This record gives sequence, structure tokens and C-alpha cells, in this order.
Amino acid sequence: MIAWAPARAAAPRPVAHPPLPRIVIGASVAAACLAAVSVTNAASQGPTAQQREIAQQIFARQGWSITIPADRRRRPDLHASISAARGRKCAL
Repeated sequence: MIAWAPARAAAPRPVAHPPLPRIVIGASVAAACLAAVSVTNAASQGPTAQQREIAQQIFARQGWSITIPADRRRRPDLHASISAARGRKCAL
């Protein structure tokens, strides 16, 4: 007769963790990039006068007639004129 040994419990397998650290790192990098782009766009003053004129020429070639808005950097008195129209003083 063969003596049977008592059954041993199987060694517990390590739990397969989801790749959470990689997801968190990826989300952090994406958030930092989005913040950098947002700050850059917020600090941008828009197109320069030369870029506006180029756009006007490109549209003119296609048959579109557009007006170029005034460049805010060339008109520092804009706020003063708006405030004067409202009857306020503007400290620039």
C-alpha cells in the first residue's frame, strides 16, 4: 500500500495589479503639457500686423474681402477712449 501525503495548499499567486502607476504618470504628463499650452495661449497677444496682412492677401487671392482689425499694441489709447466715452478716467 502506498501512503498518500496530505494535500498541501497551493502557494498563493501574486495578484496582478493594473498598470496604475503608468496611467498616473501618463495623466500627470498630459496635464502638465495641457497647462503649458494653456499658459502659452493665454500669454499670446494674437497675430502681428504682418501676419494679419498676409492673411488678408491669402483671402484676397481666394476672392474673399476681409478687414484687418486694429492692432491693440499700436493703439494704447484704446482703453482711454473707451473710458472717456463712459465718463471715467483711465490710469494707464
